[in-house]
Amino acid sequence: MTSSPRAAVGPHPVRRSRSPTSALLAGIAVLLATVAVLARAGPNGAESLFSRRIPAFPRIAPDSEAMVRASLLPYRATANFANSNEWGIAMVRARPDDPRRTVGLFEWGLGADYEPPPMRVPDGAQPTTGADRHLVVTDGDKELDMWGASQQPDGSWKAGARFVRASGSDVAAPIAGNAAGLSLSAGVVRPEEIRAGRVEHALAFTSPAVRETYVPPALHSDGRRAGPAAMPMGTRIQLDPRTDISHLPRLPQILAQALKDYGAYLVDSAGSLAIRGEASIGRASTGGPSDIWRLVGVSDPSLTAIPWNHMRVIVP
Repeated sequence: MTSSPRAAVGPHPVRRSRSPTSALLAGIAVLLATVAVLARAGPNGAESLFSRRIPAFPRIAPDSEAMVRASLLPYRATANFANSNEWGIAMVRARPDDPRRTVGLFEWGLGADYEPPPMRVPDGAQPTTGADRHLVVTDGDKELDMWGASQQPDGSWKAGARFVRASGSDVAAPIAGNAAGLSLSAGVVRPEEIRAGRVEHALAFTSPAVRETYVPPALHSDGRRAGPAAMPMGTRIQLDPRTDISHLPRLPQILAQALKDYGAYLVDSAGSLAIRGEASIGRASTGGPSDIWRLVGVSDPSLTAIPWNHMRVIVP
């Protein structure tokens, strides 16, 4: 939700003639740099919030240590990678010939004054099986996020909360599939990233100890803790870049490196300290493999090896 800074204007440099070869190489360098920026871009060309690296010398919150002690350390013994069909995020991609479905709202749902446009939802698409019943449907340049999703006998869908946004957008909205108001897909780790050995974006994490307030980029909170110790919704954490992670198992090491480079945003309160991953059920329900994580060698979801005591809170 930020605009790009305007380029600084200074004195005109002295022009020097260049050989055709050097000019060609310079042009290639500019092209590659442009491609790299576009790869990180959001729906309107602005750099995605989740793709921004944490600077070398970020501002650390004055009460960082207290928040880490309250919201992370008590739960590190059961820290996990939430990629199961129960607690991950189910994600499906619509095809041009998939039927358009209306998405209604249960009586107990949130956002009664909002009616999303009909969206293409593949036949057989299934949300996660846990209480949250999360489902993300990507339809062209649009993303439908659902919490409490359930398909009805007539083929339509209902949810406890649903919102349609630009695909890839991480701009918070008043209605969303998570408590922070952010896109359900933002920060979710995909198996292709683990296969490649790197995650080049900020992560999405949950904690049982969440303050009842929020900070940017979040727009609201479902936290129940009062006082300054617990983390407010939207908190961005970072693993201290000086921390040695060379001894960690492969999955925790890949995620720990992402925590150093990009950090993680608190997007929901939950029963455990967890980093969110894609659930297999989304792809399986539309003809994909039944276990997308086994194919990339991930069988143990434990993240207790990550040095949570070396985390710090970045000022929003």
